Amino acid sequence: MAVRDAHQLYLVPAAGGAPTAVPLPSGEEGAFSPDGTRMAYSPIEQWQPAWKQYRGGQTARIWVARLSDSAVTPIPRPNSNDRHPLWIGDKVYFLSDRDGPTTLYSYDPASGAVTRLVDNANGFDMAGIGAGPGGIVIDHFGALELYDIASGKVSPVPVTIDADLPQRRPHFEEIKPDGVVHARLSETGKRVILEARGEVLSAPAEKGDVRNITHSPAVADRDPAPSPMAARSPGSPTNPANMRCTSDRPMARAPCARSPWARRPRSSTIRAGRPTARRSCSRTSDSISGSSISRPAAAPCR
Repeated sequence: MAVRDAHQLYLVPAAGGAPTAVPLPSGEEGAFSPDGTRMAYSPIEQWQPAWKQYRGGQTARIWVARLSDSAVTPIPRPNSNDRHPLWIGDKVYFLSDRDGPTTLYSYDPASGAVTRLVDNANGFDMAGIGAGPGGIVIDHFGALELYDIASGKVSPVPVTIDADLPQRRPHFEEIKPDGVVHARLSETGKRVILEARGEVLSAPAEKGDVRNITHSPAVADRDPAPSPMAARSPGSPTNPANMRCTSDRPMARAPCARSPWARRPRSSTIRAGRPTARRSCSRTSDSISGSSISRPAAAPCR
């Protein structure tokens, strides 16, 4: 007794009702032609579609079926993996790895020609596609792109997600011992500078209060260190002018600077009302108050 476990395609009325089987022996995904008489579909299931450049017996394929008599025409392929058929106008669009990383192709049922639409030879695999008015949306390495059918151009789709998530709201967090990093003693040894959850704290060696120096819930302040000039400059050793740290806050109000004790240049991120620019520099300074640096940089940033 033979057991057949192949999947089959069904149609469900939009208004509701019992599903009816598509007159094909098996199928995984498909797309109707505009007149509804034909279907481009994947006839078999691939056990592990994430297997890159797979060339075994389960390579994915796309067939074009005439539903009146179930006759099929395979889309030509060199044992490649062809997936996600879309029928738009008089052509079938699909993804294939026949030339390297998975990219977008089209198939003309009238001429039998297969055309690569997007050159992705040096890119990452495209994961999925979807049809829209005049274009195709592409899932490409975690980002969305739009292929314009008329012009043949690909453009990125900006996506912004605004969510009222509880973890994004201001709230109190208990600072546990394993959350405290980069502890440095002050020049006098009476206090220790700590980093915890993006804030810089000053804690007493014996008696006293723990003080939040940076108060920066919207940014991350890292790698704090007391200034070597702190013991000779006026004010408390917890004054931001007497310590340094790396920060991603806007430069105009940054009380933190990179420590001159670092053994090699560190990369810093500076935001100034436009997209973040990363740069490395070997800047040294005794302190920063507001936006002024008390001692010139040892070497300019480039």
